Amino acid sequence: MRLRFRFLSSLLVITLMFSMIVPAFAAENQAETQSAQTEETPTEQAQVLFYENFESYNTGTTSFSGYGGSAKTNSWKVTANSEGGKYLRMVVNTTSDMHLDKNFSAGSITDHFVVTFDVMFEDYNNVVKALFLKSTSGAELGVIRFLPNGTVTLADGYIIANYGTGKFYNVAIAVDTTTNTANIYFNGKKRAANVSLGATPFTDLIMVRFHMREVKGHSNASIDNLGVYSGKKALDEETLNKLLNGNNEDPNADAPNSTTVPTVNVDLANTVKNSVALYASKNCALVRGVKTTTGADGNAIPYWEDETVMVPLKFFAESLGGSVSWDAATSGLVMECNGKTIKMKSGDANIDLDGQPITLSKAPSIKNGTSYIPVLDVCELLGLYCFSDISDLIIYGTDDLAFTWTKDGATLRKIAENFIYDDVEGAEIIASVKQRWPNQGHPRLIMTDEKFQAIRDNLASANPDPVYVAAKEKVIKRANEYLVKKSSGYEIRDGVRLIYVSKEIQDEILVCAMAYHLTLEDKYAERAWLAMYNASCFVDWHPWHMLDVGELAMGVGLGYDW
Repeated sequence: MRLRFRFLSSLLVITLMFSMIVPAFAAENQAETQSAQTEETPTEQAQVLFYENFESYNTGTTSFSGYGGSAKTNSWKVTANSEGGKYLRMVVNTTSDMHLDKNFSAGSITDHFVVTFDVMFEDYNNVVKALFLKSTSGAELGVIRFLPNGTVTLADGYIIANYGTGKFYNVAIAVDTTTNTANIYFNGKKRAANVSLGATPFTDLIMVRFHMREVKGHSNASIDNLGVYSGKKALDEETLNKLLNGNNEDPNADAPNSTTVPTVNVDLANTVKNSVALYASKNCALVRGVKTTTGADGNAIPYWEDETVMVPLKFFAESLGGSVSWDAATSGLVMECNGKTIKMKSGDANIDLDGQPITLSKAPSIKNGTSYIPVLDVCELLGLYCFSDISDLIIYGTDDLAFTWTKDGATLRKIAENFIYDDVEGAEIIASVKQRWPNQGHPRLIMTDEKFQAIRDNLASANPDPVYVAAKEKVIKRANEYLVKKSSGYEIRDGVRLIYVSKEIQDEILVCAMAYHLTLEDKYAERAWLAMYNASCFVDWHPWHMLDVGELAMGVGLGYDW
């Protein structure tokens, strides 16, 4: 079965679903508009009924007022991250389950209310994490589950989202006891509407339970910013923070572990007004907010040398208003920049800074006729701020911006978007494909039907090419391994990059797609399609780094074509 046929059939199903869903959403939006006059203004009508961010507890605390449940043979305690923000960490390290209960007085929380919390996982180990709500009526609702395969589901198994590890997600459940239904929000987006609370009327809220159950391994979950407030729908983070603190400062400002995705208005021009942004392996640059290049000939490109980022010397100096000149007497280069003078020679880590000898961690070098310097070392010597990490983004300048991906992810992404991702326009790619393949035939990327058929014919001949035979054996062996293993889930394993998952899924798609074309067995096409579907369900492809997106896009793109 051709992969594109299966993929196109899925697109057709999605199109039909949208033809039914869009009118429903239109009707819902119309109803909301008509009732806007009578619905409460969130900050005027909502009232905080309970809020806990664990900041009042000492690190290591294991008992909490107003809470029940049982850790059994496992453990929980208040934990602080590297920046001091506190949260509750629950750890399953035995074969027993565990549950933490927050109890409320009967009849104190009724009608319309919202339960909200932030949750983070560090692994995909085989333990189910679930949230339950309980009422005095006897109703006990299993609202939401986080499964070991990286999916977030309702109690009936309906998938509403995917989750990664190492980051907090916000969950909100807006309960309407008058209709016995709830709306479920994940990271600020409504993912399920009018979910039934069951046959038994849910009259009030007396308990919120976090349950780590169906234990088949060791795992953990971290909880923060548990709250309950009155109202019909979940509030955005900014509105909720104002409500919690009486419209003053954000009460969670000292709790950076809470990473609910906010709406960020990045003042890019003001942020980078005294800074320069570069990207390793590309010649694009953003100089004080103006897009440019590191050199007209395209040869002056920042690069990694071991664990050091090397940047073009001439561009670096001139981007800061400095200059570079040749010193014939020493056969070296002289850089005047930021009120200081540095004399250096290519290949020699020993330099002269205003008459003082200094040794760099990496010697200046010449590559493709361009002189390079270790940017972190030189910025430190010149008294400049420099941001550089494995994301390949480089930012330096006179302002101490103190960037981190945890705190400033939206700003760093905005900076990157403004100068990196436009080497080739989409229209150019489409025009090129149409010119080369006027009949829109598939496959057409790298391989064609004719090429695949030639390989199959050779393998079926009396004297097949031994290279083809060996390659087929390896491809089929790996494809068979994929048939029985779980596809990789969304996971930022090093806290910065999705690249590992992107490459794994790319390999799964291409190996199984190639196995299909070598054997024409549908099971391999089915598996390749499943891997593409899995990737398409991710919350994003981590656009903070072009290769995270690029590797995954390459795999899905070739899989669709093949």
